[in-house]
Amino acid sequence: MKNANEIAIPSNPFESDKIRGKLACQKDLAELKASYEPGALPELTDMSSARLWDELAACSDVPAFRVRRLQAVADQLPAGARVLDIGIGWGEIIPMIQSRGCSYSGVDFSEKIVAHVSQQHPGCTFYTGGLDQIIASYDAVLALEVCEHILPSKIFGFFGELRRILADNGSLIITVPVFENLRAMTLNCPQCGHMHNRMGHVRAYTPELITAELKLAGFAIEKSFFIYASFENSFAGTLKRRLVDLGRSLFKLGKTMPLNIVIVARKLPD
Repeated sequence: MKNANEIAIPSNPFESDKIRGKLACQKDLAELKASYEPGALPELTDMSSARLWDELAACSDVPAFRVRRLQAVADQLPAGARVLDIGIGWGEIIPMIQSRGCSYSGVDFSEKIVAHVSQQHPGCTFYTGGLDQIIASYDAVLALEVCEHILPSKIFGFFGELRRILADNGSLIITVPVFENLRAMTLNCPQCGHMHNRMGHVRAYTPELITAELKLAGFAIEKSFFIYASFENSFAGTLKRRLVDLGRSLFKLGKTMPLNIVIVARKLPD
């Protein structure tokens, strides 16, 4: 990685995505791509294990903003599409997808999550493990809250798999959390020295960074929008948020920050 932007190479991995975010804002895609080369920038160790998600398999506490995010994703799907969902979570999106006349397939590396969700939705197709077992192509591929769990050194391999299984005219829909303070979310065990993040996150995304990564991976962005914790993506919700931001500006509190970004993309020809 060249130092063309006079950015010092950090000694800890929490600064790495800040550097990538700056390169993305500068639209320096060549230098950004170089930052993913082995050893270019430090990265965290993989924290998203099957064991972690096995422990969360029976979770039933679903916040309202998560339901709104999933419904916003389902609303982007063309009617009758063949959908593959990567990282199925707790399956809340399945009825939303089926209501659009779409067929649902899901893949997850947690056996307990797959067993739990497949019991609730016996008419769907489920795979346990990685994407290498997926042979069919799909009209729509969902990677919802997935990329933040993937190490930078592996992210373009993941995007390559998405391109492989996505039909030529298909839609890729990705969501990631944005503006997270990854350092504050990650604990260092004083006994073993292992870092732990309760949700297994190893990336800190900004809208510019995830958008730039998708462009580098050969995708064209068609649409993107934010999900907020307390405001719906409607005229009334937008108006309410702007009024709140006006009040916050009077006290110099800054604007309300979004929780997630939703991106709809298509793959470019090879």
